[in-house]
Amino acid sequence: MPQPYGILLRTFGVFMTLLVSCALVAQDPIMQCDVLRFQYEDQPYIEVQIELDGSLLAAKMDTNGWYTSATVAVIAESNGQVIAFAKSEVKGPVESDSLSAIMGTQFHLERLELDAGQYRIAVELHDTSGSATLDAQVVMDVFLPQATTPHWSDAFILEAFAPSEPSTLTSISRSGYEMLPLVGARMGTGARHLQFYAELYGVNEVVDSLFLMTAWLENAQGE
Repeated sequence: MPQPYGILLRTFGVFMTLLVSCALVAQDPIMQCDVLRFQYEDQPYIEVQIELDGSLLAAKMDTNGWYTSATVAVIAESNGQVIAFAKSEVKGPVESDSLSAIMGTQFHLERLELDAGQYRIAVELHDTSGSATLDAQVVMDVFLPQATTPHWSDAFILEAFAPSEPSTLTSISRSGYEMLPLVGARMGTGARHLQFYAELYGVNEVVDSLFLMTAWLENAQGE
């Protein structure tokens, strides 16, 4: 089956934005989540990008050192029924002391295959340190439309990217790169460029494969 065209753009200045859909964003004091819609071959799926605030988790120790640990569950429901479900344990890096273990943030990614339709996506977190119980939940409504030809995936802003190694692909590998998303798409005022990624599907089903992609930046008032 034909593969999607991955589009990675890096633009300088403040004159560009996207003509493709961006992520649905939700946040809790402990975690922030983006939900994006993609497709592999003919199968749609959602990608849930999660950033955890390590300072709100409790550190625990084993023979290797101090680290944080949390269980993250992603649940997709439609008409009150669970359609898809994923659950993972997210561990922070091992450090020499408990203070270092809770510094910074942690990134986690889950993908769920879903057919076109309306869904409620719940992301749940539970601290598994044993010394504290910390629960968080965010809920978002997501609509997956019937695919048209050609069509875009949702887009996300990149915090960093680098060429991937074919022998060691990871959950953030795509289109030949390791891509770390900027969850929440909030950029600092000192940012000098914008880099984002989106996928274009169905270009093999049209007569002309030459496309013009246009982008610009708008403020909150659409100006």
